[in-house]
Amino acid sequence: MNNAAAETMNWQPHTKDDHPIQTGDRLWWSDLNGAEKPRWVEVKQIDLEEGLIFCKDQTDTNLMTVPEELTTQAN
Repeated sequence: MNNAAAETMNWQPHTKDDHPIQTGDRLWWSDLNGAEKPRWVEVKQIDLEEGLIFCKDQTDTNLMTVPEELTTQAN
């Protein structure tokens, strides 16, 4: 039996400083694969079931990301 669905339902996105991510938050996004350049983004939607966060950058480019790629400040 797979518990992945139950674990996904309990998923709560947090920034690295333990502040829960909310829509409207402005966060630093850095692609874990390094394919995209890091940049500031604004959180537009959070999908708790899928574990995804939808953001827009300053050029209105839509991004689909995960909490591990978001922090409260640029490093």
